[in-house]
Amino acid sequence: MDPLNIPKPQGAIVNFSQLIAGLLGLFILSAGLITFVYIMLGGLRLITAGGNKENAKAAMGQIMHAMIGLIVVLAAWGAMTFMQQLTGACFGIGCGIDILMMFNTNG
Repeated sequence: MDPLNIPKPQGAIVNFSQLIAGLLGLFILSAGLITFVYIMLGGLRLITAGGNKENAKAAMGQIMHAMIGLIVVLAAWGAMTFMQQLTGACFGIGCGIDILMMFNTNG
């Protein structure tokens, strides 16, 4: 019991699983934003290359690496979502984390 009777704010993190789920969501959001910024910067480098093949190649490499990074993050998200559906456990994407659920032997 809270001795000060201070109500918890709506949406407050009350356990560790909510913290991990929030961090996973933040990671995926951050990866998407960083990818967007890298693609925009690569596009700007490509536009300002001015016909210089070396600079254009470097810009295209930057865009390609950003896209590969995004594909890796999305593949990891997809694998986690698939494993959640397959096992019935929750690893933090779209629900609170309950990893021990898949080891529950009680009917």
